[in-house]
Amino acid sequence: MSKAETQSRNTDERLTAAAYKSQSWQIEMLIAGGTLITLASLSDEIRHYFFRVYPLVEFSHYRIVMLFGVFLVTRILLFGFTANLILRSVWLAYLGVSFSFPDGINYDRVKSVKAKNKLRDDPSVSNRVRILERLCNLSYSLAILLSIFAASTFISLIIVTYALSLVGLTFVEEEPIYSYIISFFIIFVQIGLLDRLLFSSKNKRSKAVTTVKWWISIVFSFVTLSFLFRRELLVIKTNVDRYVYSFIIIAVFGLATFVTAVQIGEFYSNGTLKWDPMDDRKNYAVPYSPKSHWYQYDTNLQDNSVVFAASIQSDVISDDYLRLFVVSWRTFDKYLEYAHKKYDFPLTKPDTWTKEKREYMDTHADSLYSHVLNDLFVVTLDDDLLGDLVWRRSTHPTTREQGYLTYISLDSIDNAYHSLDLDVRYITSKDSVVIGDWSTIEFYKQ
Repeated sequence: MSKAETQSRNTDERLTAAAYKSQSWQIEMLIAGGTLITLASLSDEIRHYFFRVYPLVEFSHYRIVMLFGVFLVTRILLFGFTANLILRSVWLAYLGVSFSFPDGINYDRVKSVKAKNKLRDDPSVSNRVRILERLCNLSYSLAILLSIFAASTFISLIIVTYALSLVGLTFVEEEPIYSYIISFFIIFVQIGLLDRLLFSSKNKRSKAVTTVKWWISIVFSFVTLSFLFRRELLVIKTNVDRYVYSFIIIAVFGLATFVTAVQIGEFYSNGTLKWDPMDDRKNYAVPYSPKSHWYQYDTNLQDNSVVFAASIQSDVISDDYLRLFVVSWRTFDKYLEYAHKKYDFPLTKPDTWTKEKREYMDTHADSLYSHVLNDLFVVTLDDDLLGDLVWRRSTHPTTREQGYLTYISLDSIDNAYHSLDLDVRYITSKDSVVIGDWSTIEFYKQ
């Protein structure tokens, strides 16, 4: 291809790109606006989902990292698209003025000569429109690129943590501080600081050493997934002020990480922050202060609520019974397996049973199941042990959580304040049985 043809093709590409760019702001605002509405409500949805699945799974280090990563990516997109919409709105305002008065300021109506000279030196409205157009495009692009950056960081963190655990360094999964340290190292690699150290002009460059350094750089670029975005970020970095670029990256990541830690800290404390800037009280949530949990009472629950541990029908009981519902947790499984075997309650329904065995199970299955659950749960009412409760598998009628249901007679108790304590038996890693606190529900009998 000749030089003239190459120049012609480049000119056509620039014109085509300019034509697309002039039409792109509508879809850009549509995407950013729709995404903002979604992201604004996503925190509550993720929180609700967390409470839904937390009892059902083993919430390991990797799931917490995924939770933190999802929150961080959504916060980065939220900040980026908010900035994009604000800039684009200002851009539209400037564009409207520029379109209405394409000649700009009418200097004939400006009386001050000094003001005229000052205004002529300032950027025109059309120039300000062009500057804002670039900022709008960059804010949109950075929001997407930084969200990919954050997602790749947490994917890499999971890979690195898993690899370290395979070689016996399991402590990195137990302490959140190690996850933060590894994350900062991955970011260090992703933004190119490792390459800067490897290929510094001060280092001696032999062919073999350079080849090894290139292979190290390539391996790290794939391990940290930085090949997905590094070139695009480098384009931005090499065309803007280095310090402004660094400040924007650090500010967005720092603010998004802080907000993520605070928002997750509302419902998960390990490695997060508990902070409410609009609450200056010092003596409300003090240690050992008794607390009433609204979600322990069915009358307070809605479709988007969760029982999480256990509930009764109301905080004020006028019935002659308590309706106790306990959510089924994965942590019960090990002891339940032991209790099922202890009472000869089958975990499956074999086809090889004798007729007598089938008749026996048809007659005694209900009572055997209650024995299993009474072995798992230790229920006391005002320090009186309740050991002969009738249990059934059930689904909560409001929250749709699966669990266990029993009814407790209140015929013999006075009209006063009472406390229902629920403990659970566990089998430890050393195969010993321990009893742990599970839930305390207080109510008033009238």
